[in-house]
Amino acid sequence: MIPKTVIKRIMLKETKKHGMKISKESLEKMCEQIKDVGVEISSQAKTLAKHAGRETVNESDVKLVIK
Repeated sequence: MIPKTVIKRIMLKETKKHGMKISKESLEKMCEQIKDVGVEISSQAKTLAKHAGRETVNESDVKLVIK
């Protein structure tokens, strides 16, 4: 998973542009949401790869899921 420090850095970069801060709860929610989205994309990409008769998820599988 993506380290919480990386997500915090991204959030701070965006919020500081507007003179804002982030709460601990918002960071936790963002981490949870990113994990959930990653799991869902991975699951759907795995299904596409299996349907294509492959054991490997390719970049094209991930791209198709994201679209």
